[in-house]
Amino acid sequence: MLIITILGKIAGQTFRESELLGNPVTGLMIGVLATVLLQSSSTTTSIIITMVGAKLIPLQNSIPMVMGANIGTSVTNTIVSLAQSGDRQEFRKAFGGATVHDMFNWLSVLILLPLEVATHYLYHLTGAIVESLNLKESSNYKKDMLKKLTKPFTNLIVQGNHLFAMTDLSDSVVGAILLVLSLVLIILSLIFIVKLLNSLLKSPLSKILNRTINAELPGKLAILTGYIAILVGTGVTMVIQSSSVFTSTLTPLVGVGILSIDRMLPLTLGANIGTTLTGILAALAAPAKAIPDTLRVALCHLFFNISGVLIFYPIPFMRKAPIGLAKLLGNTTAKYRWFSVLYILITFVFIPSSVFALSLSGPTIFMAIGIPLLSILIIIIVINIIQKYRARILPNFCKHGIFCHYSCIPCNLMTK
Repeated sequence: MLIITILGKIAGQTFRESELLGNPVTGLMIGVLATVLLQSSSTTTSIIITMVGAKLIPLQNSIPMVMGANIGTSVTNTIVSLAQSGDRQEFRKAFGGATVHDMFNWLSVLILLPLEVATHYLYHLTGAIVESLNLKESSNYKKDMLKKLTKPFTNLIVQGNHLFAMTDLSDSVVGAILLVLSLVLIILSLIFIVKLLNSLLKSPLSKILNRTINAELPGKLAILTGYIAILVGTGVTMVIQSSSVFTSTLTPLVGVGILSIDRMLPLTLGANIGTTLTGILAALAAPAKAIPDTLRVALCHLFFNISGVLIFYPIPFMRKAPIGLAKLLGNTTAKYRWFSVLYILITFVFIPSSVFALSLSGPTIFMAIGIPLLSILIIIIVINIIQKYRARILPNFCKHGIFCHYSCIPCNLMTK
């Protein structure tokens, strides 16, 4: 709570007079970078909700930031997979299992962010839901919801005596110290969990777990197995209040072969949905007059994740996209272990930082540079896919040229 309060205050001072958030791509990258730093999408979304409730940023500008928080949170389990890099085969499966979360989140954003910019469907959908609740006419509207539950803890932690209460340290310094300590504790805890699971799961117990976790419902009910896994992921994440911890715990299970990547996907989708409960609670804990806006932000997070699930899970063909890309990355890291660190740095640091920096130069320069680079990337991906499945329709220079996955290192990494 103290960290959220302090970081929300600092962020509010930074963006109060800024026009950066008018660019949805900038907002997206801010959400990614903030969550990579905090290692928690719940914390990032709670800060965003606090800022919207305080009128520091417009509600509509907060939606891309929430999407970015979804992407940033997946870095934790990707880092955790590095603990299994000692065994090439375990690392291949663990990295693939970890990055299925990355791929789903990136693919969801690539589809839903342009859709939101064009139609504002999340903005309008959540607006209709909140209006239907008639919060302003409700007798409870004049009361601060959840205040009776949160006030004792707020008084104890924020307003009462705490570890730094008798020091001369500023709120910013205290927040930085607590942030570093919390990150260290999270990393140490995750490393301990990975080591403990590795030691426990290399035993006869692993065969029993393998049959249980990857089991299918009998007969015609087998089609519902994945949806039950989504519910399980949602429920567990709601209890532990962290999708990062849940998916990071599953990553070593994939590495030792107990959990398949195909089963990892629905559990991850459930974790994405379950983690939105934190934002909803944060929204309801806001001052009464701010609840309509804060609740809309939290519901945007919820329906963004539900929309992603509806796009990529019910149709089996669509599941192949995140799963296939994750397996591709796992195979690549098994061959080139250095690629795992490069992937993390490029995906979660270089790309968000570069796009954010580029957006500072203004929309004209941003589009002049960004559109050609994005077009080149799309062309490379499309040509590599055609090379793999329909190479005969390509001209000769594309069959064995700069885009050829047999001779070009970047294409080699992308297609093998």
